Amino acid sequence: MLTKYSGEDSVAVAESDSKGYFCSELAALILKQLGLLPNNISSSQYWPGSFSTEMKLPLIHGAYLGDEHIISFN
Repeated sequence: MLTKYSGEDSVAVAESDSKGYFCSELAALILKQLGLLPNNISSSQYWPGSFSTEMKLPLIHGAYLGDEHIISFN
């Protein structure tokens, strides 16, 4: 399990048994590591809806999220 040790301006990860990431928090952490989200906003401030096209998440360096697609596992 990943756990965070994070101030407002930095994010680091370590292995741990105690605390995990919420799905959108992990997505935000990855985008920060790629340099596409600012580090001054905590990853825990992002929710699943933050990544929808309706929210127009302001990514850095001209990056953007495309439209959502339904995936069926029938």
